[in-house]
Amino acid sequence: MKKILYLLVLVFFLSSCIKDHDYEPVDYSVQMHITGKLIDAQTQEPLPNIPLQVENTGLDAHWNWYFVAVARDITHSDGTFRMDFKLDGPLHLENVHLKIDSILPDYQRGARINGEYNNVFCKIEGAGYPIEQSEVNYTIELFRPAKAYFVKPNIPTGWEQDTLNLKVYNLVESPNYYGWECLDIHVYPAIFEFRLNNTQVWVTDLKRVRNLFLGDKLDIEYTIKNGIVKKSGSFSKVCALGDTTAVELPLW
Repeated sequence: MKKILYLLVLVFFLSSCIKDHDYEPVDYSVQMHITGKLIDAQTQEPLPNIPLQVENTGLDAHWNWYFVAVARDITHSDGTFRMDFKLDGPLHLENVHLKIDSILPDYQRGARINGEYNNVFCKIEGAGYPIEQSEVNYTIELFRPAKAYFVKPNIPTGWEQDTLNLKVYNLVESPNYYGWECLDIHVYPAIFEFRLNNTQVWVTDLKRVRNLFLGDKLDIEYTIKNGIVKKSGSFSKVCALGDTTAVELPLW
């Protein structure tokens, strides 16, 4: 009996000598600081009263996707904005996007951010300009519409019956439309295919004025065929912002 009491006292004594360790929880959160300026790409003038937001996308504890606006601001009189906010979780920079909340009249459906074109007006969840650093300063440029139409080239003798296929990237195929702000302009070109002697297509279709989706450049691929491919190539054309450009087709 004395041995048992002795052991109990010894265990109690030893346990009282062991200090509890205080374990600090790991903090995966990060403080974000987003600043920038919104300007007209052509005039370089500031654009005030433009609402912006940062959207965070992720998976919750039940493996369901969530989309939440973590910060908002409106550009000041000098076009500047600032958003300070905190993101939680180890993947704090995964799927964080900058968006512009509303489309201005007489402007294209996208922007150039630090030199990179992006459909930042897109309202689809998870879309927008990706934020990859915790502290970033942005220059956001909005564009006045650029418009274009095509000029019929001189068709050499012997080519009149051939078929021309044009793929035009960054052109809104429907005249008088600005285009959908969520469209990937590098994937979906405007396509025209017709016989070279088809005057109606040249006059009533290709001569119609159309908007560019974003920026001022068209990329054009062409193929001329008659059973077999006779000629193919590609070229680019820079169009004037806020104006209409006649695009000649150097096919020969």
